[in-house]
Amino acid sequence: MKDLDWRIICELNKTQNITKAANEVYMTQPALTRRLHIIEEELGVKIVERGKNGVTFTRAGKYIVTCAEQQRMLREEMERKLEFYRNDQKGILEIGTSFSFLRKNLPAILGAYKEICPDQEVELQCLRSDRLLQSIERGQFHIVFMKGNEHTALCETTIEKAYMVAVSNQPMSVEDMQYTPQLSYEKGQSTRMLIENWWNHHFDTAPVIGASVQLADYTFSMVKSGMGYMICFLTAEELRHLDLHQIRLCDQDGNEITRKTRMIYRNDPEQAPYIKKFIQMVNERYAIHS
Repeated sequence: MKDLDWRIICELNKTQNITKAANEVYMTQPALTRRLHIIEEELGVKIVERGKNGVTFTRAGKYIVTCAEQQRMLREEMERKLEFYRNDQKGILEIGTSFSFLRKNLPAILGAYKEICPDQEVELQCLRSDRLLQSIERGQFHIVFMKGNEHTALCETTIEKAYMVAVSNQPMSVEDMQYTPQLSYEKGQSTRMLIENWWNHHFDTAPVIGASVQLADYTFSMVKSGMGYMICFLTAEELRHLDLHQIRLCDQDGNEITRKTRMIYRNDPEQAPYIKKFIQMVNERYAIHS
């Protein structure tokens, strides 16, 4: 059967009327009737019965309708895939990300991207932010999402701004921090340096470490249980919903200390369209002006 034959069957099933089906496939009613007879002869079965109220599919005809619908969907899928390749959309979008950005932010971004490029394959790799910058500068990723304020010669878009805060389950002053157990967690180099520089400017002694864990999420649970306080970076939205005492920490000039989350990428005119579309989407929907 030809593609036109499958279309005729689908339109007949949809309209239940030979004249209407003929209009949908740009044929005259007699021409469609002749073609339908040829299809029936080729298959050796009666497909439809004609009546006053239109056509009725036979048992064999109903099975052929099922096959025709499958053929139509297969053709549409093939056309979509071919369009994908014609537009040079092949390849894998390689993204590097920090663990926390993958957990909190990236699913929504990838979901929005999939609406634009539904068949695009994406490969993710989680690294600490200091390693992410090194990796993209070496060409190991197309795009990275990283936390930190380090300088880079590559293009960047700020996605998020977080404030350095001390959080505890009871009111606490900055002076209290040098005597109160601090709960530590694994940090990237940029975050660690920001916290250490602030501490060394305010105190002559090292912090009293109450416990050390790998992930900041676990540390929040320990803070809530009263085991100590933690110094971390949180966005304004996160601070509004945080049910803990908080102190925004400032530098020696009284300015709040902030840390950016950025998308880092290359501005390459020869980049594949699927990379350009991702960058454009993030810049249009998620960029903030800090």
